[in-house]
Amino acid sequence: FSNVGSVVINALPSFGVKPDLTSNWEFVITALWTNMKQITLYIQEYAKTKEQFAAERLVEINSDFQKLRLQVESVGNEEELLVYIEDSTNFMYSVREMCAEVWAQFDSFAMSRGLVLHFLLLALAFIVIEGIPIKFLDDVIDSIYIHLAYASVITCLLVLSALRYFEFLPDIEQLFYFCACTSSIIFLTVIVISNWSIIS
Repeated sequence: FSNVGSVVINALPSFGVKPDLTSNWEFVITALWTNMKQITLYIQEYAKTKEQFAAERLVEINSDFQKLRLQVESVGNEEELLVYIEDSTNFMYSVREMCAEVWAQFDSFAMSRGLVLHFLLLALAFIVIEGIPIKFLDDVIDSIYIHLAYASVITCLLVLSALRYFEFLPDIEQLFYFCACTSSIIFLTVIVISNWSIIS
């Protein structure tokens, strides 16, 4: 998707002596229609992979898009062009509002929790890598802890996938990230504690 923004009509080139919409109305129509088609295709593809948009809003967007598809074929004068520009602008605003309802959400608690988990994971990994000498690090990597860490992450993935399959959970991405990060922190903490005499 090369462009999922809105067309700036005033920035389009003018092919007439006087720079107005009527001198290049076919170009304006083509640009608007191509832009709306690409936005709609993007929303449809996104909705297939992420179930974040309400079904009724998607139906409404698709219905409006079909109306604009029929309308674009009948534009033949300046008055119809202005109506089409207004309708296409309203369509783009409605798509933007639908996306903003889902995407423009800032959960400060979730963000701070993610930052804390990241910091702990990086700090523990740094302590293990820098604190344990290389000659002992091979033993740590070959120890049971690493295998248990991998097993716990895979178990998390399998359990969450099963819960998602049976529709107990609507979205597992964030929960999987949280579980994988938490289990990694636990096992790194165990490694640090068990090797503290070497690290210190």
